[in-house]
Amino acid sequence: MNKQDLISMIGTFAFLATILSSGAVAAAGRTVKGVETWEGEVHVKEMVIVEKGAILRILPGTRVLLSGEDNNDDGIRDGSIMVSGNLIVEGERKRPVIFSPLDPRKPWGEIFIKEGKGVIRYAVFERAQWGLHVHDGDVTVEHAMFQENEAGVKMKGTGAAFSRCTFRDNGIALRFWDGGPTVADTVIENNNVGLFYREGKGGGKIVRSVIANREWDLKIGDWAVGTLDVSGNYWGTAEDEKIRRRIQDFREDDRGSILILPTLPHPPVECGADLPEYPSFEKELLKEAGIGGVSR
Repeated sequence: MNKQDLISMIGTFAFLATILSSGAVAAAGRTVKGVETWEGEVHVKEMVIVEKGAILRILPGTRVLLSGEDNNDDGIRDGSIMVSGNLIVEGERKRPVIFSPLDPRKPWGEIFIKEGKGVIRYAVFERAQWGLHVHDGDVTVEHAMFQENEAGVKMKGTGAAFSRCTFRDNGIALRFWDGGPTVADTVIENNNVGLFYREGKGGGKIVRSVIANREWDLKIGDWAVGTLDVSGNYWGTAEDEKIRRRIQDFREDDRGSILILPTLPHPPVECGADLPEYPSFEKELLKEAGIGGVSR
């Protein structure tokens, strides 16, 4: 039996154990209209909708396990939360709120804040299609870990602010268009792509952060027309030529610019999510099976 088969088998056992657990609360297909509080372990098997004016509050230490199924074939994973109202995630340093797949073999959908508001502190987003999706919303995220997602965050507009977060081992860490996020004191490393400014007008600011990824640190789409300010960051090196090798700009004319200089010669001292070491799903499953690290 090879390593991948073993991961799948152990994942199946973990999934069955989760389904059989008696302490979980099902939140399938629920519409939140007033104020609702989640705590303990919550299973999301169908989309949860937080209506405009409503509040979903998630308490410290809560595990939200979301389905990776798409039973109605609409292209959206059933384990998703759509927020037009307010989302308050109240994790603590040693008791973060964790968003994970219900079945470890099937990535869940997204938390979609569409013209809503959110405050997210001390949270882990892992193994999602899109961990957090912000569309013209007003969202503050502090001390959050985004790991092993197809993409950590995608957003439209300029309403999302990230401080002391970590993006690691994602396909894309942050993808944005018609604006951009405000990012400070954040680690964006070991993703396939760090920042992807897809299209539309520029905006946002990334500063005092570590940006060092596997393929590209920054990609600019050919329909991006604004200026992106990524000055004041550490790029895994202090050499300008090496930094620019990991930046891909598809624009063929002068429709915008990238502000890189000055760069930081060393990583910032206080940078990234201040969370206890939190293992990835694959590493945890392999550890249980008595196998060492994961090869990528």
